[in-house]
Amino acid sequence: MTTPSKDISAARAIGRLGGKILQLFTVGLPALCTQLLKVAAAAATLLGALAQAALIVAGCALLILLIVALA
Repeated sequence: MTTPSKDISAARAIGRLGGKILQLFTVGLPALCTQLLKVAAAAATLLGALAQAALIVAGCALLILLIVALA
């Protein structure tokens, strides 16, 4: 049989662990999700810029082909 002081110590330890888990879900995960969203937004911006550059290159290539075909 455990003594009341050991029961209280165990309860405090469980309470501290629960507090840490709660802190992880209320502070840690939202911060992580915010950073992931920022990275995703930056990647989408980069991909958009690359797609725009590819369209410009393709347009220039078509223009050059048109000039060559008409010459």
